[in-house]
Amino acid sequence: MEIALESKFLSRLEAIDALKKVRELFGDPHFIIAPAAFRKFKRVGYSVGTKKLGKRDRKLIALLRKKTLLSKEERQAIAIARENHLLLLTDEPLVANVLRKLGISFMSLPMLLKALWAKKIATKKEVAEMMERLERASPVRIANKEMILGIQ
Repeated sequence: MEIALESKFLSRLEAIDALKKVRELFGDPHFIIAPAAFRKFKRVGYSVGTKKLGKRDRKLIALLRKKTLLSKEERQAIAIARENHLLLLTDEPLVANVLRKLGISFMSLPMLLKALWAKKIATKKEVAEMMERLERASPVRIANKEMILGIQ
């Protein structure tokens, strides 16, 4: 199985020590990142791959460049996910909005964290600890912790 993800998302998973659990959730997938980020992540030892951008990818990337404020990497990740029918892991609201409009499957960090305990890969306590680590390690603030942990 292949799953596309943004490099920021990959870094966040690493920061909260969740990469192994995410691999377990998806059955040890091969992670695909945008060519714009591939060299950087391959150089530091991440086990990731990338996809060559085709003509249809480049057309979508050009359209997204004109119509959105997305970064080069975000545009490439969207094109790769669409062309290869891959789930895209993202935690950027602008990216999620584009994915919804294009009908591309995606999973945000809150959705992923909830899936970890719902599938019994992590306990609610472990997921709460992951959220705390993430907030300490990055500017990310998780607003819907109760929803993620099923406390509502």
